[in-house]
Amino acid sequence: MLHRAHLGVVKMKQLARLHWWWPKMDKDIASMANSRETCAKSAKMPREEFKPWPEPEHVWSRAHMDFAEPFWGSKWLVVVDAKSKFPFATDTGDDTTAKSLCNVLEQVIDWLGPPETLVSDNGPLFCSYEMKDFYKKYGIEHSTTAPYHPASNGLAERFVRLFKEGMMKEQQVGQRNKNVALRNVLRTYRWTPHTSTGIPPADMLLQRPIRTALVRLKPNLSKTILNKTKCIGIERLFLCINIRNVVLLL
Repeated sequence: MLHRAHLGVVKMKQLARLHWWWPKMDKDIASMANSRETCAKSAKMPREEFKPWPEPEHVWSRAHMDFAEPFWGSKWLVVVDAKSKFPFATDTGDDTTAKSLCNVLEQVIDWLGPPETLVSDNGPLFCSYEMKDFYKKYGIEHSTTAPYHPASNGLAERFVRLFKEGMMKEQQVGQRNKNVALRNVLRTYRWTPHTSTGIPPADMLLQRPIRTALVRLKPNLSKTILNKTKCIGIERLFLCINIRNVVLLL
């Protein structure tokens, strides 16, 4: 009777306590519920336990990668640095082979070199024999996320969501060139302070401030002071020459 509506174990215990009690009641109810084949098949997969990723000691030591679902006629690979939060996003078209993935990662390595660790989900493409050879070639440790727990690759997952939203907004405002839209989205994300660090990802990755359009609006104080110093020096020189001429005349 308790299991008539195929309730979960917790609900069954709560219902039973309203009417009865017997020794080891909770254990008996849990055992009976778990023995039902129908409920066992429909039960949710248990959440995989995982530990948060440790903070990297330096930039580009660990990177997280993932594929965004196809949109704008293409499938996109994103790679995010765990320390600086600096992202890469590449249009892979409809080619989602291991060879294509290797070519995209080669382009990233051309700029920053190979990271120590690459994190991805358990997708067959990331775990293929070709990719294992690629990781071995560059001495990269490949770490996979916990099964049924995409939050363990949350850094890449969050950027994928923000990336798609940004690209869709570019379309909504009339941008028809997806390469220009990609540049706009990446520049905005890279040059804006990240919520977790308070520093723009590009500044943290390169260890220097980027000369963005907003930065260029500010006056260059050092240059202004230098120019004024030069002007004062020239004025003093002319003043000295004039005084010398007056003394000579006297």
